Amino acid sequence: MNDAKNNYVIRLDMPLDLIQTVRVAHALMETDFLVQIDPADKVKFTALQKRFDLRFTVDRCRPVHFLCPCISHSKPAVAIGGIERPLLFPQSIFDFCRKRWPEQRENYYSFAGLVTENRIAVLTGWLTRHFAAQSLRLKGDSSLANLPSLDRKISLESGGRNIEFRSSTRGRNFPIKSWDEEYYLFLLNSNFVLCPDGDYTWTYRFFESVMCGAIPIVQTKCASYKGYQFHSMTDDISWLKYSRTAAIANFELCKKQMSVSPDELNAELEAICRDNPPSGGTSS
Repeated sequence: MNDAKNNYVIRLDMPLDLIQTVRVAHALMETDFLVQIDPADKVKFTALQKRFDLRFTVDRCRPVHFLCPCISHSKPAVAIGGIERPLLFPQSIFDFCRKRWPEQRENYYSFAGLVTENRIAVLTGWLTRHFAAQSLRLKGDSSLANLPSLDRKISLESGGRNIEFRSSTRGRNFPIKSWDEEYYLFLLNSNFVLCPDGDYTWTYRFFESVMCGAIPIVQTKCASYKGYQFHSMTDDISWLKYSRTAAIANFELCKKQMSVSPDELNAELEAICRDNPPSGGTSS
């Protein structure tokens, strides 16, 4: 720990309600700086604390330097001082995922997340388009009718390739919203992950899949996916074969584009704090 940096306490001047603000806060907690949060926000980090070494305080006794990153969810874009990224993921999440890449993955195709009416149409449309002429076997007590149900899953098999869809709202509520380890382990066990559009054309699922070594299959191509190796839901899947080489290239590109080294972030934060006088410790 750098003693000079240890004198600085920084605080995000924005609500910690969106996953991107939580990810930014997590990245800051990996630096040499002490991050201050509201006591009410502490619960949002309990799931993260169980897995990662986070450094923060709810103490209001010390002066703080307010930090207001520029975050655009629609673009997407994140800027902290002179550092700009499309999205910012803590390096510890990259490390967690990369260390757990398996040699073999059980599910060939998968999806997990919130299932809206539009996504039901997209997912069932993809199944119908690509498997209507093939033998598609429901496994266990599975049925496409179960998909909209909360915390339900359908498991199918075609030609020895497992397909699993999970419908869940786990990622919508804190503290699991901050870190849903079950979700990441599911992605780690998948070769290809279906990425239907979310609120915008781009989706976090694309980059989370890449971190877990899965190849995304997207509903809509967009500028945020440029440079990555992925497939479209309209592509002929008969020739698809998982490529670990492609997965590694995607991971390395994602880490380069979506993370910041501790040294670079430390230097930027020190400059920001030096140029902006702290506010009193009792400020809210």
